Amino acid sequence: VLATEDGTAGERGYIVAPLDRALAARNTAEPVMVYACGPEGMLAATARTAAKHARPCQVSVERVMGCGLGGCYSCVVPMRGDAGTFHHVRACLAGPVLAADQILWD
Repeated sequence: VLATEDGTAGERGYIVAPLDRALAARNTAEPVMVYACGPEGMLAATARTAAKHARPCQVSVERVMGCGLGGCYSCVVPMRGDAGTFHHVRACLAGPVLAADQILWD
């Protein structure tokens, strides 16, 4: 599914509606992985839509990577941990592609 705000490629508008329609049209037994890149709000909405349809989703997070080696901690992403805890991962080391259902979006 491809969508752009101005309609220059794919559907015009945000990704959530066309993604929701595409996932609803799929057989639940059919393996589908959702991949997304873009601004954080769009990634969070995409992750929620994938979760609504019980589909795995991977996102490429956009973070400033000051050093690219993990030393400056400028690219941390909050992630779910065990038993309701959370921890931070450095996108430059663990990503930038991460499992969307593990990211703490709020």
